[in-house]
Amino acid sequence: MTCGFIENGGSDGVTQAFNVISGSYLTPATCIPAAGNAVMIPNTLYLFPFRTIVRATGVISNVTVIGVLSSMRMGLYGADADGKPNGLIEESGVIATTALGIKTFAFSATRSIARPVWVGAIFDVACSMQTTTSSGIVTNNVIGSATLASTQNVGVSTPVAFGALPADLTGAALTYFLNTGPLMALVTA
Repeated sequence: MTCGFIENGGSDGVTQAFNVISGSYLTPATCIPAAGNAVMIPNTLYLFPFRTIVRATGVISNVTVIGVLSSMRMGLYGADADGKPNGLIEESGVIATTALGIKTFAFSATRSIARPVWVGAIFDVACSMQTTTSSGIVTNNVIGSATLASTQNVGVSTPVAFGALPADLTGAALTYFLNTGPLMALVTA
């Protein structure tokens, strides 16, 4: 399976930089926040592509139903020349999902995101999170889709045992997912 991503760019196809308000949330171009929630599959690493030039201080996700003794980990991965996730740049460690609301993974330093990256989350037990939707997204932002329908794949996932995130995802078995992953966003600097 190939797993690249297309980002909305200028007429020359070049990645675009955006002026954003410091401390605001920037979602991947492949999806927007959905009103609903879904139960995340334990031991599955959910990944979303970002290809926007921005300075970021962290990643967020939103717990919508408390998970009993549940935890998550979030991470930031680079992308190879084909746009597939590869080396781990930084990970959060364990974050409790036993309380409602935004969970934040603060980077060790502000990061200038000037190349494709992937943000990911993994859960130790089933946990309900706010999800994403691709409905209404400009169709050239979708990944791995055979059609240009209004709902498309928004990210990829791979089976991983809960614990420290894999140092490298090169060669991992990646599966596209549609509107079933946890909402994730970069926190802008």
